[in-house]
Amino acid sequence: MKVFNFKIVLVLILVLFMVGIVNAQEKIVLEFAHMLPTEHVFHQTLLRVDEELQRVTDGRISLKIYPNGTYGSQLNTTDAVRMGSLDMTEFSVFVDYYKPISVLYGPYLFRSYDHWSKFLKSDICSELAEAQADAAGVKCIGIYTSGFRDVLSKKVATTPEEFKGMKMRVVDQPPYPEAATVLNTIGTPMSISEVYMALKTGVVDATENPLVQLYSTKFYEVAKNLILTEHMIAVSQVIMSLNKWNSLAIKDQELIQSAFDEALTWNLEQIKAKKEEFIKMMQEQGVEVVRPDKAPFMERIKLVFEKYPEWEDYYKKIQSIE
Repeated sequence: MKVFNFKIVLVLILVLFMVGIVNAQEKIVLEFAHMLPTEHVFHQTLLRVDEELQRVTDGRISLKIYPNGTYGSQLNTTDAVRMGSLDMTEFSVFVDYYKPISVLYGPYLFRSYDHWSKFLKSDICSELAEAQADAAGVKCIGIYTSGFRDVLSKKVATTPEEFKGMKMRVVDQPPYPEAATVLNTIGTPMSISEVYMALKTGVVDATENPLVQLYSTKFYEVAKNLILTEHMIAVSQVIMSLNKWNSLAIKDQELIQSAFDEALTWNLEQIKAKKEEFIKMMQEQGVEVVRPDKAPFMERIKLVFEKYPEWEDYYKKIQSIE
């Protein structure tokens, strides 16, 4: 009887060992949905992540990417990640769940890409990112930018007085509409998918977006004045379903985090390097480029602080990063 029991134990150990090997080699396909076109630098960034993950895991871990809103709307994809039915997406930040993080949309908060890079390495960034992720019930893989936001307009304007009365499309999510406050335009919220026709038909006179989006969406075909206000930086983040993240082995978590860290650093370098390239390409399409004095717009920041008094402490801390 003892021998029989010993054999059973050995068989069980062998089975468990084999199951462990199979599980260790089980393929992980992370489904990632986003709203951006395949020409966008961020999509190329995801391709870079996929290539790196497949390289370091011999194809065991990979991304399945749904670009250009093919999975669903921004709201749907974000909710799907929070509920665990989708693995990953890119999203602005969870202002509704953690209001302090809205400061990152503060007009003229960041002086330069160098300032932004130093912020990303700061304790303030970690504090804000982790607090909003915990509040929303997701894993924040990383915060990134698509660049400073500028204005593409059917009319030329270089001062708040000249912008007055202009209807400008703004993102329909507070505090993005504060772009209209500092520029002195009439903010008109709408989905980015509606902007091209709105510009073409005169529903709006202008839109504000990062250069990469102004170019990749071809808005320059229907608005011929690029006004380099650099009034905000476009803040986004990569998020993962918390259930999915917790289901991964620690080693796999480290591999995924490392691949995104490297790729998001590359993404920033691309955004910085391509700034003048995007401007030149739009000029070649007949776009006039205007570089206004930013000082008159920066003076209007106090109007934003009146609406968001809770920003001031974080605003000052971020501005003080050297």
